[in-house]
Amino acid sequence: METKNRISFFFSHSFLCNRNVLWPLFVCNMLGTIYGFEWYRYQLIETIHTQPAWFAIFVPDSPTASLFFTISVCFLFWDQNKGKTGKQTGSEDIPLISRHSVLRGFVDAFAFITSYKYGIWAVAMIWAGNWKGLPLVWQDWMLMVSHLAMTMEVFIYAKWMKFTWTGILLAGSWTLLNDYMDYHYGIFPSLFVLLHPYLSIIQWFTVALSITGIGLAVFVLFKAKKHQRGK
Repeated sequence: METKNRISFFFSHSFLCNRNVLWPLFVCNMLGTIYGFEWYRYQLIETIHTQPAWFAIFVPDSPTASLFFTISVCFLFWDQNKGKTGKQTGSEDIPLISRHSVLRGFVDAFAFITSYKYGIWAVAMIWAGNWKGLPLVWQDWMLMVSHLAMTMEVFIYAKWMKFTWTGILLAGSWTLLNDYMDYHYGIFPSLFVLLHPYLSIIQWFTVALSITGIGLAVFVLFKAKKHQRGK
């Protein structure tokens, strides 16, 4: 029983939303975001020169997801501030980031859906490349660990994210639009050349991840509302 209580503590609000945990989480995701945008630098430059410039906003996938989760972590800091200092300085007194705001609902839903999606997608593409003969190097292992962490962290923190129906609708619509832009205009992340014959399969796999992510966000919101009604 004591061991069970110790394990459950590490998944509790008092531990996971403690500033000593949130700060390293914020820093790691911010550094990952910077690295991710740097990784996309040449594709961004190429897209701007060969496509309408606004296409560039659809190019960086994983770093955009981690950027939004980094912002979600900032919201958790605001929530902690509210808990310590009272409503006078808490997030509920700032309409843009209150638990019912459209902005926060969108940011949290976008972070959840895209982090889940691209975390799995990147790992799947690395292993698919390996299946077609591309040897794994240390960077691949680093990318797989970091992208799996993206997926895991949004599931761990989902219960404290403030999803709204409008936020899920907006985030889900953008995610599906991003899929359309990627595969209709060919601005998807660079893939091993031997995977290109399987592009239609990859496209539908990507869309399936988007739909699954949206469905999971809806499930989390349903569960949160059910919990609120039960109080």
